[in-house]
Amino acid sequence: MTDYEITYNTFWKGIVEKDGKLDLELVMRELHDFRIVMGNATLVYDHVTGGRITKLLTDPNAVCSVADDHYAALYGERESPESPLRTETAAAEGSPARSDS
Repeated sequence: MTDYEITYNTFWKGIVEKDGKLDLELVMRELHDFRIVMGNATLVYDHVTGGRITKLLTDPNAVCSVADDHYAALYGERESPESPLRTETAAAEGSPARSDS
């Protein structure tokens, strides 16, 4: 099974199907909401990274890292604090949260 089939079956199926059939009205509503989320996320990425990242599918760890660097540069900090997202992701993967070498 492909990634998108797994995603559909585990996430979307219960949202966009009614009585076992695809409901176009539900699909349109979900697509509308998703469009808004995509637009808002790119605005947030742009803002927190000082305009350096706007692509929605950018790895969240990269967004956090660039945002940390952006705010460290803005406020003159020598080292930016660890991002909770990077720390949690790294812990889950069993790797260091950040490698500054």
